[in-house]
Amino acid sequence: MEPVYLGNGSFIIIRTDMLIKEKTFFLAPALPYVMDDIFSFDIDTPEDFHIVEAQMRRLIQTKELTI
Repeated sequence: MEPVYLGNGSFIIIRTDMLIKEKTFFLAPALPYVMDDIFSFDIDTPEDFHIVEAQMRRLIQTKELTI
């Protein structure tokens, strides 16, 4: 099965003038950055932040993630 990729909005780099002119972040040519799921979070609320913080602490404590 072919892999499927979805933009997660972690970071987008675009010139301000192009964003204002085109009114979109998605301009050609675009270069993808494939991010491991372990680093891809959707933090919209303080609760989301605390959940991710707990997950990161667990990964660091179990040495599944080193910083």
